[in-house]
Amino acid sequence: MRWSAIVLAALSACSPGHVPDDDNASSAPATDAGVASIDAGFAATDAGAPSIDAGSIFTDVPGADAGVTPANGGPATADAGAAGTDAGTARIDAGTIAACDDGTGDGTLELDAGPPPDGGSIYSTGPTPGADRQSATWASTGAAGCEGLVPASVSPRLSWTASAPPCAGPWVDGEGDVAFTFDIGPFEVGGSQFSSAYFPADGSAGLLVTRDEGIFGVRSQGFYRRIYPWPSTSAHTTEWFSAIGPDGSDQGLVRTDDSTSEYGYSLLPDPRGGYVESHIRLDNCNLIDNFFPTPSFELRWVDADLSPRTPWWRVTSWSYVNFNATVFVDAQGRALVAAQETPPMSMGLCDETTTIFFWVSEGGSVVPFTPVLPTYHTDQCTNPQPRGFGTALPVDGGGLAFYVPRDPALSTSGWYAFYASGSGTSAAPPSWLSNHATPAFSDCVYGGCKRPALRRLANGAYLDTQREPVSCSRTAEIVGPAGQVCATLVLDGSGDCTAEDGISPDGTLVLHEPGSCTLVWWPGLGHSF
Repeated sequence: MRWSAIVLAALSACSPGHVPDDDNASSAPATDAGVASIDAGFAATDAGAPSIDAGSIFTDVPGADAGVTPANGGPATADAGAAGTDAGTARIDAGTIAACDDGTGDGTLELDAGPPPDGGSIYSTGPTPGADRQSATWASTGAAGCEGLVPASVSPRLSWTASAPPCAGPWVDGEGDVAFTFDIGPFEVGGSQFSSAYFPADGSAGLLVTRDEGIFGVRSQGFYRRIYPWPSTSAHTTEWFSAIGPDGSDQGLVRTDDSTSEYGYSLLPDPRGGYVESHIRLDNCNLIDNFFPTPSFELRWVDADLSPRTPWWRVTSWSYVNFNATVFVDAQGRALVAAQETPPMSMGLCDETTTIFFWVSEGGSVVPFTPVLPTYHTDQCTNPQPRGFGTALPVDGGGLAFYVPRDPALSTSGWYAFYASGSGTSAAPPSWLSNHATPAFSDCVYGGCKRPALRRLANGAYLDTQREPVSCSRTAEIVGPAGQVCATLVLDGSGDCTAEDGISPDGTLVLHEPGSCTLVWWPGLGHSF
């Protein structure tokens, strides 16, 4: 059985496209640059990589001494560096497999993958969402620098409730088309069973796909599906990537990968075009204790059709620790990997997590650094305890601003750090971000207090929502690149206090309570381009 089936992998940021529920995941749609979840879909700023149990503390950090342990603890941390290789070394190309004993002498083996297996998906006409168009329009403030950023009209509010729970977070593509997964069955050999409803942005009915293979990422129009048979019936595992239309229609095979040593895929949109793809690679040529393949977290940049435009760049390797990584992509297309490691069986009162950040460029530069992290004190623990790094916002011009809910018990909170693109030095976040924060932690009696809804849009502006304290009715705001408010709009039918606000780069606003089967959304609400 392949090692990745033995090692449990759990994506931290729900692949870029749906809403994650943990503190270090964004609740915005996955089309967003940065984060797994990452996701033009719903999760978006946080994109995540798998969490695995495999071994010891950081074994190698590119550009740093092996075994470096950051001074500031953070959420489950990561390691840095891959055993026995240099950072930036090209890894596995699509369609090849690492196989040290294949007799080729170069560690790769090319296979003819053949067509994808028939998953038994059933296509039928999907539901038509409810639609309500309000009479109020955007009220422009006339602020300088807002020219061309204020939408001329307001999209209708669409809504739908699935009849068969449980339900996952929605995915939103680059045009405001939505996919919603529900009726999720228990895990089974061969994969879980579930259904997906697809809703084109114009409010028409898309397709209902029963026994859906699942969504892997979002496209400028439509989605990507990844077919991954488990368990493998041979020594080699084949993965098929196909395109899905905005209405859920199958638009054909895009890419095929054959590998015995890759898992934990995540796909995050690059705001310049294409994607940043991540995975964990198991190095069968470098064994831990002469038995376990050495795991490495790797990134590469791919085009819009998923064709690789760079090799796999190794970010870090580890052994005998619980590993988790979250990926953010800034406006310049540079990736920041927030990596966390926790010793195995670490279940005491004191958090032993270590955190290291890595800036990774498309050219293969990997720069590790120790981040500033919010901490708190407890009588049971000698050392300050990590709160987690929170979530990140890509800002105009590049770089990422980090946020955790405001809490007086923390050493720092709110918008607490800013890293310019490629820099490991923490600076003060842009001052205008202070106007876009959630209530104090003690006031977070409803959902949505993990992070502000604020999201950078594809045109360089931002879209945010502000809640009325009692009714939770939302007022949407168009914010200019310098933080100036360009326009406001009171949203009818938005008073749901339990729903989280997710915004995708095309300007779509989605209200969804994690786990709920009710979805409310405004396709392209902030769209002016």
